[in-house]
Amino acid sequence: PSSLRYFPEQREPETNASAALPAKLLLSGIKKTHKNNNKKRTITKKREKVQLCRVNPAPSQNAGRGSGPEESPVAALHAPVATETLEFGVGDSPVTPQPPLVPAEAGPLPQGPSFPPLPEPAARSSPSEPALPAGPHWAYEGPHGQQHWPEGHPACGGRAQSPIDIRTQWAQPDPSLPPIRPVGQPGTPAFTLSNNGHTAVLALPPSLRLQGLPRSFAAAQLHFHWGRPGHAGGAEHLLDGHRAPAEMHVVHYDAERYTNASEAQHHAGGLAVLGVLLEVGADPHPTYDNILSHLGSIRYAGQTTAIPSFSVQDLLPPRLDLYYRYNGSLTTPPCFQSVLWTLFQQPVRISLAQLEQLQGTLYTTTAAEPEPQRLVDNFRVPQELNQRLVLSSFPRGPEGYSTGEVIAIIFGTISSCLGLFLAIHFVAKRMRARRAQDQDVVFKASSHRTHSDDGPRP
Repeated sequence: PSSLRYFPEQREPETNASAALPAKLLLSGIKKTHKNNNKKRTITKKREKVQLCRVNPAPSQNAGRGSGPEESPVAALHAPVATETLEFGVGDSPVTPQPPLVPAEAGPLPQGPSFPPLPEPAARSSPSEPALPAGPHWAYEGPHGQQHWPEGHPACGGRAQSPIDIRTQWAQPDPSLPPIRPVGQPGTPAFTLSNNGHTAVLALPPSLRLQGLPRSFAAAQLHFHWGRPGHAGGAEHLLDGHRAPAEMHVVHYDAERYTNASEAQHHAGGLAVLGVLLEVGADPHPTYDNILSHLGSIRYAGQTTAIPSFSVQDLLPPRLDLYYRYNGSLTTPPCFQSVLWTLFQQPVRISLAQLEQLQGTLYTTTAAEPEPQRLVDNFRVPQELNQRLVLSSFPRGPEGYSTGEVIAIIFGTISSCLGLFLAIHFVAKRMRARRAQDQDVVFKASSHRTHSDDGPRP
């Protein structure tokens, strides 16, 4: 600034005074004048340098220790200067300093708790590193159980929640629903399997796509729900009141509108989940064994492991054109109502030993906790339908009869046959009795005539 640049005016020497001075004094005066000018130029340069340091301050060990009222340059870097203009610098022009480049702390992605919670990135493959979901603590039972979920997650108290009990006779047939068509290849030699404290989660690559929906959906993850050893029920969705032993959910997100499942779960129709009911059969399922055989590597919450990739489509039932469709939510906190549900009518059968692997291998606690707790009964109770429409991709018919309906039909048929048999029996018995009575009357009448003929004659 001009106020910091002081240069003395150059005056013409007075001829009458300078002529009378000796030459030595004149030379000393000139030297003193140059010395003073150089000193003032040095002060000016130092002041300009101080102003430059205020614009681009350098770190100093004595930062913030100044005794004056003015704030130190280093301390100003940590102040919230991004929203205000500090007017200082060279040339009287306001200068807006840039905020410091401080690395942002990486926080966990929002979960959906599935949907149970989404898994951690695949890079976290060490079993000792935690992969637990963020947000308020929740559980299926106890003080943080599902009846308390709406307290920390308001969406859990909504009117379009999942799972539901599907009454098959109330499902509206819609022949325009196309078959589900999984497409794409994994494109990776390994999948990441993790225990998030609520379920076993297998992360899936987005190269696996789903066709047969309004838009293109990319795979995100799959997980399981089950009961406890010795109990038959563990699935979340019910068909006419029947609960299967377990259920698998394959989570997809709308890849045309969103970049990942964490973003898509906040928007209506952002997620599409395939529900597969698991029943017990005689033989083990070889594809499910690709997952279940590795549960021992993720016994405790927060542990992850890498497993060889395989065909995810082989986990689904053979008939992908038979399913129920409705709008619902994630079945775990935060319970966002953004899911287009597809529940296949046909179950997939696994062996009893495979089911017991689900029921008895994992823990909800970490390896460091002194009292381990089994991960069992991780299913939500059915929610109210609240006048939502449930569609079926197939017409009503014998193929669509529920177990209860089949039992009712069989019981009705047996009862009808038994009733008809008893009716015929009683009618036949009555007819035999009447015939016997008629024969007895004829016999008595014949006997009476015989005695009359043998009597005295006149």
